[in-house]
Amino acid sequence: MNLKILFALIFFVSCVRHIYDKEIIINDTKFFVTLAIDKVTRAKGYMGTRHIGINNGMLFIFDKEKNLSFWMRDTSIPLEIAYINAAGIIKEIYSLIPFSEVSVNSKYKVKYALEVPGGTFSKFKIKVGDKVKFNFDVNSLNIE
Repeated sequence: MNLKILFALIFFVSCVRHIYDKEIIINDTKFFVTLAIDKVTRAKGYMGTRHIGINNGMLFIFDKEKNLSFWMRDTSIPLEIAYINAAGIIKEIYSLIPFSEVSVNSKYKVKYALEVPGGTFSKFKIKVGDKVKFNFDVNSLNIE
């Protein structure tokens, strides 16, 4: 491959913003989410992101239920996180503080974590016990 093309491709990929290509619904509210299904996307999360639309989020998907832990290292915008079990039920919701390196641990074993802009859950009256509907086949994904 031509080196100029390779460097252009690397530059382009590094500039790509999050692609909100999957839809979930909580109560009657639609969210368009980026999927974090591998170690690289999970580790990066929203690091370096400056803005997230109110109906956008990042859905972290794991291969099985387990206790999860998230932090806000290098993340400058306030977020909220919902820990969600395999049945799609929100088990816990937490506010996340920008740049905090304090881990926010799930008390329950969960399969999903949804990060959204701070204030989103209260704005849409989303609470613990609500069900998340996935408008895509979660089981068809190649989860690492």
